[in-house]
Amino acid sequence: IVFVNLGSGFTSYQYLVNQDFLTIEVDVPDIINEKKNRANKLIKEQILPKRETLYLSCDFNYSEQRVKLYKKIKKELNNSKHTFILMEGLLYYLPSDTTKKLLHNNQAIQFDNSITAFDYWKPTITKSLYYKGMLDFYKEEMKMDASSINLFYAKHIINSNCYDILEDTDVFKQEKKTTTILTL
Repeated sequence: IVFVNLGSGFTSYQYLVNQDFLTIEVDVPDIINEKKNRANKLIKEQILPKRETLYLSCDFNYSEQRVKLYKKIKKELNNSKHTFILMEGLLYYLPSDTTKKLLHNNQAIQFDNSITAFDYWKPTITKSLYYKGMLDFYKEEMKMDASSINLFYAKHIINSNCYDILEDTDVFKQEKKTTTILTL
């Protein structure tokens, strides 16, 4: 399996499992450089196990960078039959067209029985108090407003000829599911 983490931020999933597999981490250059340096330092200090991780930088809003990125990823996959592509905390910050292009590109490099997973916010969130609080935070801390946030329904952007939606849930359903499991 190959794990591709698009918009990886400072997550460290490959260190949470006992198995070593190729992980491809992608984010903007500053984050990737800092993350790579931190990981190398912690591996050298034997705090983290050595993992096969390829760090790539890309600003997904630029098609030239995306094309170059996906060519590199495809080469690294080397016909791997199973890939898991994660886009966590990413798509709501990208324009709708970019989101659609990323999903298309993912489909183009994956074989059957591979998975792409992502989180997203549905347009109905705008009615929520959580959304108002989030917007206040974005305005104050990130100088963003509501027009900068991409809200959508997964079923409207997924090409059903390429992907099946295995699960479409939200944080409240997952919390309820987890609470139910914990109380059993």
